[in-house]
Amino acid sequence: MPELTTLRSQRRGPRSRATATASRGGYFHTGDAAVVEPDVYVQIRDRYEDLIIGGGENISSVEVEGALLRQGEAATPEDLREFARGQLAHFEVPSGYTIVDASPKTATGKIRKFVLRRGRAGIAAQ
Repeated sequence: MPELTTLRSQRRGPRSRATATASRGGYFHTGDAAVVEPDVYVQIRDRYEDLIIGGGENISSVEVEGALLRQGEAATPEDLREFARGQLAHFEVPSGYTIVDASPKTATGKIRKFVLRRGRAGIAAQ
């Protein structure tokens, strides 16, 4: 089992505390939020660090992004809000919208959510 060997060797390195935290209890904790379907199919939904707490509920950022992307055309914040009301539960509809020319992305094309969390100032600096 090369995976276990790798994890054991990482425990001796400078990141041993992080590895021990991630591999506690015999499982490797990735920070992903997943659902196990009745047919034992596992569907990864989001990352715990990307969950939004609103109205006392956990809101998946992936679900909100997917709904807004289905809108498909250039829109005003009011158009997006109205569209989201038809796609999402009332507590999942974003309360504010910022329109940007392009989302900040990594070299592999993933959206840099940590930049978005900084707000308008962080996006403008990109």
